[in-house]
Formats: sequence, C-alpha cells, structure tokens
Amino acid sequence: MTLQMLLLQANAQWSVASILQQVNKSSSASLPSHNPVLQPLPTLNINPENAQEQPKRKFPCKICGSVLSRQFLLQTHMRIHTNEKPFQCKHCPKAFSDRSNFRTHEQTHSDEKRFTCRKCGAKFKVKVYLTRHVKKCDA
Repeated sequence: MTLQMLLLQANAQWSVASILQQVNKSSSASLPSHNPVLQPLPTLNINPENAQEQPKRKFPCKICGSVLSRQFLLQTHMRIHTNEKPFQCKHCPKAFSDRSNFRTHEQTHSDEKRFTCRKCGAKFKVKVYLTRHVKKCDA
C-alpha cells in the first residue's frame, strides 16, 4: 500500500502515530519496511574552527521530502499531512498543530496588553501585532 493510498483511505483524521505505524509496516516497493519514516539520513557538517567532520542527522519527510534536523520536528511536521491539531483553545473552537502558535493565540483572549510601541504608545496583546504595527509606525 502506498503512502498516498494510506492518506486518502477513509475520511477519518489520522494521527501522526497511526500514519507512522502504517508507513513503517508497509512492505511496498516505494516504502520498504526496512526504511522507516523516522530513519535519519547521514550528512556531514564541517566545523570551521577545527575542520573536523562531524556527523549530522537529518530526518526526511517521506510524504513531501522536507528534511528536518530533529526527530521531534519531523513528528510535528507530519501534523501538516495528517491535519492533527492536539492543542485546543479553551476559549474558542480553534485548534493548533503547533504549541507555539497555540500559545500565541491564547494571548488574544487575554485582557492584558503587554507590548507597547515606543514611538506612539499603542498597546498590543501579541508581540507579532506590535512588530507589524512598528513597521507601519516607522514608515
């Protein structure tokens, strides 16, 4: 069974764990069972200070080809393909696949405006909103 077939099979939402399990069990020619999704590709990273070769592990996505530097980043990346969103907002129906985006979103529900523009004094709940404002304010 190919990975595309696994993804298209059923209308149910797949979890990262279940898709990795299916891919690793697969015996198809396109996804040999001896080559699991989370197997790193060896590369070399040259350190300019001592010019010694240091092995650096890379984790390729078997679905889209993106290469990530850490296994946990690959697992988080897989949520793009599975549409898994484990971080649910308690205040609204929004859910997020990434903890960082979830935490940023949580700030929008706060009454506290912690970020202030130094030029005009405008206050913002989220730092990104201030950053966007400063670009306009400085222009």
